[in-house]
Order: sequence, then C-alpha cells, then structure tokens
Amino acid sequence: MTDRDSVLPGGMPDRDPGRDPARSGDGSSRESARSGGVRLKEDAPVLLRLQTDVSAPPEAVWDLLVEVRRWPLWHRGADFADLRGELEPGTQLRWRMDGMRIRSRIREVDPPVRLGWTMGTLGARGYQRWSLRPTPTGTEVTLEEAWGGLFALVLKRTLKRTLLRARTHWLAALRDRAEADEDAGAPPEGDEGDKWPGR
Repeated sequence: MTDRDSVLPGGMPDRDPGRDPARSGDGSSRESARSGGVRLKEDAPVLLRLQTDVSAPPEAVWDLLVEVRRWPLWHRGADFADLRGELEPGTQLRWRMDGMRIRSRIREVDPPVRLGWTMGTLGARGYQRWSLRPTPTGTEVTLEEAWGGLFALVLKRTLKRTLLRARTHWLAALRDRAEADEDAGAPPEGDEGDKWPGR
C-alpha cells in the first residue's frame, strides 16, 4: 500500500484533497476495498451496510439526497442540513440527524451514482456513502457508514444499534418519498399519454 492509498485511523479520510482514503469496518481484518476513489477499510469499530429497492429512477433518488435542506420535509429524524457551497468535493456540510450534530465534508460526487462525505462529532469520526444502481424496477440504494474514534470504540455496540435503527428509518423515508413523488408524477392508471389535455 502506498502512502497515497493509506487509511487514516478513526474512520475519516485525510484532509488533503489529493487523497481520498476513508476507514470503515465490522471488526474483521480484511483488506481495504476501493469504491469511487475513497478507500474503505474493514476494521473500524462501527460499520453499517444497508440496502433497499426503490420504485423510482436513480435521478429521482439522487435529487432527494442532494437537496439537503429539504431532508426534514421527508425524514422526521432530520432536524436541519446546510450545504455551505456547491455540491463538490471539499464543500462543508453541517447537519443534525436523530439528535446527533455532525460536521461533514463532501468527498465523492458522481451523479446519479455515488455520494459520500466525511463525518465528525464529539469523540468520533466517520464516513458515509450512498450508492445508486439502476434496476428494471427502479433503483437499488446502498448506504455504507463507518465510525471510529474513542467514542465509537468504547460504545460500539450501543452506537451500532442506534445507527442501525436510525439509518433504516432514513432509507425507508427516502424510499417512501421517492416512490410517492414518482406516483404523483405518473399518468393516471389506465390512461395513455396522448389522451391528456393539451396533446
């Protein structure tokens, strides 16, 4: 492993914009895996990988994720979110989710495929990545999240249980909102497009 590919402890990528390592894990000692330029390691104290299928196209799901200030409109766990600049690597994101205030920095932006950011809060550092894959029925959404640091190490079981519940609700809210928006924009069942007024 080169210095450029090295993984910092505590679950957070290096601040050097020329490097994109991140650390995550489930307690194993397997080698790191690269995804979208950010390196994930499988030995952080807390690691989550959740997945759901959404009956809406990736572009619709992507729009909900990147419009961060609107998160509270469709997810009850979100108190606020503020992206301080353009959606691009290096931009700061401040948000509070399920009572946890988090400071983030955007690291991965590949619309509508992948979105990732560092996370920092009192005593813990982490990384969160959203991956979208088109399917015949819509989108497969994968959420990966890793935490390290003293807080995550000491309370890893409690933190993992809390985050698992919270992120499961977040994924469900994302799915429900994307599918509701998709249904609202679809022609009434049984009607053909050329029968709509104005055509």
